[in-house]
Amino acid sequence: MSSDTYSYTDAAPEYEETLEDPIIVLVVGETQHGKSTLIRQIGHYAGDSDWDIKIGHGGKSCTTTVGQYGLSIPLQRYQLVDMNEIPITGKKFVDLCKLTTREATAKPEVLEGSRSTRFEFIDTPGLDDSDANDMDIMAGIIGRLAELRHLNAIIYVRSMDTPFSNSFRNFFSYIQQSLQSISAGIIIAHTRYTTEETVRHLNDNLSLSKLRREAFKNATHFDACHFFMDNMPDPDEPFAVVQSMNEIYRLLLFMRSQKAIHTGDLKLLKTKRMEYVDAHVVAALGTLRSKLESRWNSEVAAEKGARQELFRKVRDISNKRAMHETHKAEIQAIRAEESILLGSKTIDEDYNLSHFFTMKYSIKPYDYQFTGHHTIDEVRKTVGKGCKWQNEQQQGANWKGTLKANNLTSLVGSVTFYTTGVLKHQDKLNYLERECARLEGQLELLGQGFEQGEVNVEESNPAIAQLKNLLEECNQLILDLDKQTFPMSLYPRLKHIYLLDRKPSRDDIFLFVQAHNRGLADVYWKDQGS
Repeated sequence: MSSDTYSYTDAAPEYEETLEDPIIVLVVGETQHGKSTLIRQIGHYAGDSDWDIKIGHGGKSCTTTVGQYGLSIPLQRYQLVDMNEIPITGKKFVDLCKLTTREATAKPEVLEGSRSTRFEFIDTPGLDDSDANDMDIMAGIIGRLAELRHLNAIIYVRSMDTPFSNSFRNFFSYIQQSLQSISAGIIIAHTRYTTEETVRHLNDNLSLSKLRREAFKNATHFDACHFFMDNMPDPDEPFAVVQSMNEIYRLLLFMRSQKAIHTGDLKLLKTKRMEYVDAHVVAALGTLRSKLESRWNSEVAAEKGARQELFRKVRDISNKRAMHETHKAEIQAIRAEESILLGSKTIDEDYNLSHFFTMKYSIKPYDYQFTGHHTIDEVRKTVGKGCKWQNEQQQGANWKGTLKANNLTSLVGSVTFYTTGVLKHQDKLNYLERECARLEGQLELLGQGFEQGEVNVEESNPAIAQLKNLLEECNQLILDLDKQTFPMSLYPRLKHIYLLDRKPSRDDIFLFVQAHNRGLADVYWKDQGS
């Protein structure tokens, strides 16, 4: 099966998507690692130096609530030019770092055919915050996600001078499990990546970015997309400014290539605290279900023998219909998943750094091979100036290609792979469709010549019919609560209960059930008062 391929280059994008929809980016990470300064530097890149982004100090976060910042950004590279505005080339990395504002300046390159792209950045409070616990912070993040129409990318900001701690590993794992349709393309933005530190490592024949990638891989066993940022370059060091602006350019170019994932389809992985609350609600519903079952049996036992069988047959038919509807809803949800991110790869080999190690005037082409767990439906790529993807081959879940750069040019590009719900869950889809066909056959046999009889039986004793419906709703809610995930759209209504530091009370359980089913909640409340 061949995949659809979209390419994003320095020129105008070659695709027909509605660019009116903004690129929405979630920015997360621990306190004092540079989330807000990254967003502020993007504002500087876009030419908006008056952005009101508060920055935390001394281990204290100024971002205490989820904030949203929008900008229309023209994507453009920066170059280092001398005082006559002639591009500076042919110098070594360490020599470029020594240039002052009396010798050079950072200047944006005007790209013909380029137009502005609208970005929305969701800035979030830091984890390990001095004023709040991680669960409170996560609640704000998740609550904000549930209100968005879509999400294009997640950036996890991590300072270069901080190792990948347990806090990082726990939250990163939680994102992977909760946001499965997009987490495979999570972006790691390494902040405080300064030219000074880069030179210090070069003097020891070490690549700072390579060391950092390896540390991340060892901590997570995961290949992520990495970008190395200096959020606050010294304005008196023009080369540092150019490096910072061009890394932002590459980051924005990559995020522009990412498909929009609809947040309404996302499921949230339950934490231990959520499971604790759910267990108490399920226990309460189990007690209610036993009482409803007992009342239903008593009502049916009061009927004559033949009518008892009719009522049991009606309930059997109703149960099978409910199961059939559940399976149909699952099938519909699978078919609705048009975009699931399988993985991404970014390549960024700076010519100046490469020349320092190899003394060659071109960077060796990069051969990349991707093997996914599911059939690839779509491939999206970006390339930097003077670069191109070649020799591309794709078959099933496998793709390979070569990124090549011209002489004296950095090797810059990315590739992202997507599948669909149908391709990812084909086995489950086949099973559900078989189950639907089986249930339809059983319902056809049970209902032959019984349609009007079913109506007459239910009308003859509305109390039994009502109990039957309540039992079905109670069973369905118990099944839903036993799952490891739940729809993210429900979280804003449940978070005040999920964040309790005590056992949920009768009132809490009533409000929890009410968020799912008002009628069932009313029955529970009446039962508690009886």
